[in-house]
Amino acid sequence: MIFWILWIIGIVITIITKCSIKKSLKPFKENIGMWNEKTICSQVSQQGTKTKILLHLLVIVCIILVGGIAVAKFVGMFYTCSFLGQILIGIIPAFLTYMVGYMILGLWDFDDNRSQFCFVLVFIISILGWTILINNYNRNIEEVTEVTVEQTQERKLLYFCNVPVQEITGEVNGSSSILGGNVSGSIDTTHELTYWYVNESGKGLFDTSPANSSEIEFLEEGETPYVELLYYYQCKKRVDHNIDLETISEENRWTQYVFHLPKTIMQYTLD
Repeated sequence: MIFWILWIIGIVITIITKCSIKKSLKPFKENIGMWNEKTICSQVSQQGTKTKILLHLLVIVCIILVGGIAVAKFVGMFYTCSFLGQILIGIIPAFLTYMVGYMILGLWDFDDNRSQFCFVLVFIISILGWTILINNYNRNIEEVTEVTVEQTQERKLLYFCNVPVQEITGEVNGSSSILGGNVSGSIDTTHELTYWYVNESGKGLFDTSPANSSEIEFLEEGETPYVELLYYYQCKKRVDHNIDLETISEENRWTQYVFHLPKTIMQYTLD
């Protein structure tokens, strides 16, 4: 964020610089005869020493804050690459950025070749310097995914897939896998599992659970069958350790159903 603030400041200075150049190099008319006048466009080299120094400093600041940061921010997106790789990636964007700045500021008015060389050199050095700073900044930003259980709920089961789980007796025969448990029959994971449970007021209620969000854990003999509802919350955060700022980029919630059932349910075909 700090780099964009500096970039915006650079934009303001660029506007001031453009106005200063235009004002300092305002064309003037010169008499070349009794009735003839010639319009002459002055160059920076024709200005006084103080004006030349001021204009050069303003342009250099613009190049560093606007051009340098803009290119460095672009190549900074590839901070996982080598520094040499970033330089190669930034050659074309740097050339285009400099040409745009050249046209906007009217750098052709700086008619001394030493000025042009100075501007290009400052531009290259600013890109390298800002890239190093931005790389270090980006490496101090972490993408974190957190998964927590916000709430849990238990429901005493009466029926599971039309099987009365409170009254199951008999021998266990055969098995078929269902999301980690062994149950007789087969269930398409695109289907819903049906069950009846007892609520807090003692009423029997009907509900369903998505098969692909359900699992079975078998109980020991004598334990009461129940379904456990786990309400999960997942968030992806962008943690900027540079300024100790956390930003949530994505949130997701879902419910996982864990059916605690007796092993003897494996002898039934579940519908």
